[in-house]
Amino acid sequence: MNFERFLRQETGNVTALSEKGGLCGLSNLGNTCFMNGAVQALLHCDPLVQFFLAGKHKKELNKRNPLG
Repeated sequence: MNFERFLRQETGNVTALSEKGGLCGLSNLGNTCFMNGAVQALLHCDPLVQFFLAGKHKKELNKRNPLG
């Protein structure tokens, strides 16, 4: 799977090409580097990506939860 194309298609400008032509990843805002690292690791877990792309997560949502 081409993750650069997926990220651009699904989220817009989340990734950008560096001057050397590789992926730069997510931009850090203050102390978000640990969260960004976790998100990037999860994006490289193909079964998890396919789970969300296929919409299988929707049946796991608790729509009756008053907290959302």
